[in-house]
Amino acid sequence: MCRNLLSKAFSRFTWKLQHPSNRLSLILPFALLMQVASAQFTVNLMVTEPTCFGLPTGSITASADGGSAPYTYLWSTGATGATLNNITAGSYSVTVTDNTGASVVESTTVNQPTLLSVTLSANTCQVPFTITATGSGGNPPYTYNWGTGDSGSVIIVPGAGTYCVTMTDQSLCGTVNCITVDLNPLDVSVTTTGLTCPNSDDGTVEAIVTGGTPPYTYAWSNGATTASQTGLAAGTYTVTVTDSGGCSDSASGVVSAPPPLTSSISGTGPDCAGGSNGIATVTAGGGTPPYSFLWSTGSTNSGISGLSVGTYTVTITDDNGCEITDMITLEPVSNLEAMATATPESCPGA
Repeated sequence: MCRNLLSKAFSRFTWKLQHPSNRLSLILPFALLMQVASAQFTVNLMVTEPTCFGLPTGSITASADGGSAPYTYLWSTGATGATLNNITAGSYSVTVTDNTGASVVESTTVNQPTLLSVTLSANTCQVPFTITATGSGGNPPYTYNWGTGDSGSVIIVPGAGTYCVTMTDQSLCGTVNCITVDLNPLDVSVTTTGLTCPNSDDGTVEAIVTGGTPPYTYAWSNGATTASQTGLAAGTYTVTVTDSGGCSDSASGVVSAPPPLTSSISGTGPDCAGGSNGIATVTAGGGTPPYSFLWSTGSTNSGISGLSVGTYTVTITDDNGCEITDMITLEPVSNLEAMATATPESCPGA
């Protein structure tokens, strides 16, 4: 016997019994029950998605094609019947069994709209305030119903307070949000750090923001879009800051450079070519005092003495580490003409 039988049929026959001598015959009618298996049937599922996120308003309807009616239905939720009602998003399956005991299992996934939400932002830098509602999710387009009686995504309110809006999508799903506004002017200032040395390009600027509604955006006169900058040359830098409500304010800062480091060097050579009584003195200016000195002799004073004929260099460093180098060449002092009638002075080592 076959289990998955889709139809049953009766056929009528006659049975003739005859003696070998052909003298006696008996005809008996009888009926034979024949079981005939039909082709496997199919099941189609029609899904109706929930109208709103999270709501149990979806349904699935199963319909069988082929097989032998009537059919029975058993859903993965335990429900029976051709239609599964009042369901949320998720995965579902149904087992359909026909009159012969044949079964088909079908599965499907029920989707839902994305979560409906509305965000509110306000321009609170001056009265009257502008409040903007921005919707997302659900099934656009949206309609807005404010507690003030206004409609539309943007309203203007006369002053501080709490304002609420109900936003509804095309499927009549709704969401509510409120915002509390008060006068909160945006104020911007700029702090700077000057250059270490006249040509070092290591200045900095930073926009300091108070008030307004974060987050803020920054637009500098040199094209930068961050709150602070480094590695700048000397100059004036202007920034415009805009908050999330559309309020804006501008401020400027000057990145200064120190005056150039300068030096003035002077000296007197030894009395004669073999002498060692020369002196040299350097005076520093500009830059950032105090200054330090390093002579080619190793001395760290601003003046050196006991010098013989020759060239002497000095490196001057200011408090920021900026450096310049200067040099002086000492020649012997010549006073032979002046001493023509006198006894020449002897020089050590001459």
